[in-house]
Amino acid sequence: MGTRLLDGTLFERWYLVFTVESDQSLILKMCQIGLIYTVIVGAFSFLKPAPYGRHSVNNGSAWIYGPLINAKFAWMIQESPAWIVPLIIMYQSRSIHLNNTPNAILVALFMVHYIQRSFIYPLRMTHRANPVPVMVCLFALVFCLYNGFLQSHFLLNVHLVNQSSIFFIPGIVVFIVGMAINIHHDGILLSLRKGKKESDTKSEFKIPRGFLFEYVSGANYAGEILEWWGFAIASGGFPQVLFAIFSTLFLGARAWHHHNFYHRNFGKSYPASRKALIPFIF
Repeated sequence: MGTRLLDGTLFERWYLVFTVESDQSLILKMCQIGLIYTVIVGAFSFLKPAPYGRHSVNNGSAWIYGPLINAKFAWMIQESPAWIVPLIIMYQSRSIHLNNTPNAILVALFMVHYIQRSFIYPLRMTHRANPVPVMVCLFALVFCLYNGFLQSHFLLNVHLVNQSSIFFIPGIVVFIVGMAINIHHDGILLSLRKGKKESDTKSEFKIPRGFLFEYVSGANYAGEILEWWGFAIASGGFPQVLFAIFSTLFLGARAWHHHNFYHRNFGKSYPASRKALIPFIF
């Protein structure tokens, strides 16, 4: 029988919810569910984009997704569990691997990403950011809660990252480069909205330009995908690989939908050589 390091914590009942008796079995069960979720959501993401941002639904079926809420508020609420949950686990459980430097670095980087997502990114948005359907916000919140628990509990209490692994440093470098690419290109997109005049009703969107946007339509998504593959390489754990696969499918599909959106709206004005996600390839 494996460990039960969540006993006495806020997440003690998760053993019962997932019908398991140990931390190792809990991680395995959650990964199995996560794999099914990844396949289903990944497939549907290519068929139809998630209804937020430029892909918001404005037709008769919009009621399915519930009322709209402020975009800044939605992002703050839905992303926050991904850094709050690790803090709770770190504080309440024994966190037996926290004293291992690679584990501590990975947990810290995971939290930094989501603190940036839940505070810095929303505060950079303009007041004209499209509101988010409450159901989309709710699903994102549940995902961040689930994934935040899976990633942090695995790294804090289950998986000891090898300090001498030749993949750790390269993985961290890839993560940091990916995060920088993501934040920089998010900034380019946000600046386009800030630069739009209130009286300009010709088009709500502009063609993004600069750095990787000269090669792909989803440069910000490419950066985030790179982040999570770096995270997976550095960790060597299956939950991190699974998250990287999910990010590749979900964000890759969104980049593809963005690419098609730009072509529909700008026609021949949109750079013909620009790909969706991977320069010169896709």
